[in-house]
Formats: sequence, structure tokens, C-alpha cells
Amino acid sequence: MLTNGSGGYEAEKLPEGGNFRWVEQEFKLQIFATEASEVELDFSVWSLPAENRLTLELAGNSTINLPLASSPEKHSLKLKIKPGRNLLTFSSSQPAAYPQDIGLPYQDSRRLAFASGKLRLSL
Repeated sequence: MLTNGSGGYEAEKLPEGGNFRWVEQEFKLQIFATEASEVELDFSVWSLPAENRLTLELAGNSTINLPLASSPEKHSLKLKIKPGRNLLTFSSSQPAAYPQDIGLPYQDSRRLAFASGKLRLSL
């Protein structure tokens, strides 16, 4: 099984180790498999805008809709993948924003919607 991701900003380091990346609106993860199988996806995710939700779609079918908090929350999902290319899309329900424009005490030159880290995919 191989993976390839696109759509997020450059990866950053978490203080306790590991990586995360901010996303403006959506992040795509391509999963290449030689045979149909069930995989487990573990990840942490959090939001910049309040009342945000994360939708995950696998091959165009909505699989899950998660409420997002302002601090990292761990999630573990089981996904059924088919042989070949499987596209998993993470999408924000709220538009991205500059932190300083929504009253947060720091500034960023990037528009941010959600961040994800500690992503692990296993059979």
C-alpha cells in the first residue's frame, strides 16, 4: 500500500514530536492498494474557525462528518478500500480565515481552516 497527499501547507513540527499541517479548505490523500482491504486511519485534527466540521469522502462517497475542536483530538476510522487508486478527501465545512481576522491573539499570512497530524494508515 502506498500513499500520497496534497492540498495542505508545508508540514510543521508538534512540540511533543510528530508533524502536522494546516489546510486552507481540503486535503487529499491518495491510497494505492494491490487488493481490496480494510485499513485503519488514525489521525489528530483541530480547527481554526469555531463551529467547524470535517467531512471525509472516500472515492466521492461521504464516509464521515466530524465536529472539530480548537485543540487536537484523536480519531480512528476503518475504511474499505478497493484495488488501485482510492482518493480520500478531508474538507472543512467553514471557510478558511486569517487568525487575526477572527480575534485570535496571533497572526499568520495563510488562510487556515483545519490542521491534521499524526496521520497513520495501517492494514
